[in-house]
Amino acid sequence: MDLKQHLETLECHFTWDLGCSKNELKTLLTNLKDVNQQTCTWLLHYYNLLGYIQHALDSDTEALKYLKKAESVMQEQETEEAGVRLQVNKANLAWIYFLMGDMDKSKAYLEEVESLKLMHPAPPGCDLHPEISGEKGWTLVKSNKSKLHQAIYYLKMALKAEPERNKWHRGLAIAMSKTYTNKSTPEHKDEILKQLKIAHEKEPNSLCLHALYLEKLSAIVPSANIESEMEDLLEETFETGSLEGLGAILSPKQHLQKLECHFIWDLGCSKNEIMELLRNLKDVDQQTCTWLLHYYNLLGYIQHALGSNTEALKYLHKAESVMQEQGNEEAGVRLQVNKANLAWVYFYMGEMDKSKAYLEEVDKLQQMHPAPPGCALHPEISGEKGWTLVKFNKSKKLQAIDYFKMALKAEPERKEWHKGLAIALSRAYINTKCPPDLKAEILKQLKTAHENDPNSLRLHALYLEKLSEVQ
Repeated sequence: MDLKQHLETLECHFTWDLGCSKNELKTLLTNLKDVNQQTCTWLLHYYNLLGYIQHALDSDTEALKYLKKAESVMQEQETEEAGVRLQVNKANLAWIYFLMGDMDKSKAYLEEVESLKLMHPAPPGCDLHPEISGEKGWTLVKSNKSKLHQAIYYLKMALKAEPERNKWHRGLAIAMSKTYTNKSTPEHKDEILKQLKIAHEKEPNSLCLHALYLEKLSAIVPSANIESEMEDLLEETFETGSLEGLGAILSPKQHLQKLECHFIWDLGCSKNEIMELLRNLKDVDQQTCTWLLHYYNLLGYIQHALGSNTEALKYLHKAESVMQEQGNEEAGVRLQVNKANLAWVYFYMGEMDKSKAYLEEVDKLQQMHPAPPGCALHPEISGEKGWTLVKFNKSKKLQAIDYFKMALKAEPERKEWHKGLAIALSRAYINTKCPPDLKAEILKQLKTAHENDPNSLRLHALYLEKLSEVQ
């Protein structure tokens, strides 16, 4: 048996077929980097998985750093449990050195794995040592949804050998809860609820398990009155600063209603107004359009409002694609609105997993790109909100003025917001008797916008129109 064939017989991340795409791995890496390493109770698993992800993302130097950290953590413990867990870690190290072309180090780690297997064999009746089954199950839970049933199998295998291990009950509960759908059989729903209850009772201080249990209880047993308990749990979550169960505590709709996007901006249009707006938008030249993200986001919302969620998704995914290609901070902020819209559409389509996934992405983007000090919203979001509201009726145009001013207060030189504010002011007060000071404000803003964007025929025409009214 040659070296590679020998490595392929080992139980470790390199042979577990985790089946993640590069994008999934990057998302997982971001999530793992948020973990508090000082309080983390699964530090070996954490470092092993980080090492594998770094290798999969083509950074073997970073991979080695994390795998060596895992090795160090376990070697300090010198317990039988540590000896078993080191089998996975040293197998990972054997693989990484093999892939880096260092065959001597790869063989040395391979020999250490074989020695550890002889010292700590699987108990009678077990295909794998329960410590290895447990880590394999935990790792598969972190991978994509297609691996959940395998994760459940390995966690159950570990619990069969050691039925009292809290962390395996926790892993099994989380894995099973992720398999829940509205189409789950009554037996499957009962099994999920039972495991969540067991895990919660074993770890009563885990806010995450408590929240998951209450969330699934309300979904499976609609008559269960859990609102007061959820409120208490939410208060405890904020008091302790531990937000791990927050997504489960807030129902999907409650969470969605907190997002800044077209679905909560109360655009207040009749079907006829929306149809007219759709016709106007479809005349826009997409090749020269300078506000393509806003355009696609609004088209997506309009299609939803007209009852076509399939068309809505088409435009919202176009917007997502446009921004992801840019990859700059401005794009990262603007994606918050787009991904919030996607979370809403998937919610209305009943695809809760996809809706929750986009909710999580929005939360991450909000943390990466917070509003500047003194701003209620990030100026990019204020700008898009203003741009969207100006497309609607007079009461919305008045709101648009406030949002454009808010955006310009943070970034006074942004010409597209000056243009939006000028248009909002001129259209909000059309056919209205304006006091002289308001007329002066409108004219001043139109002049500023025209000077910032002298090639805009629309601004030039509006400026001349308002100038003639004043004279």
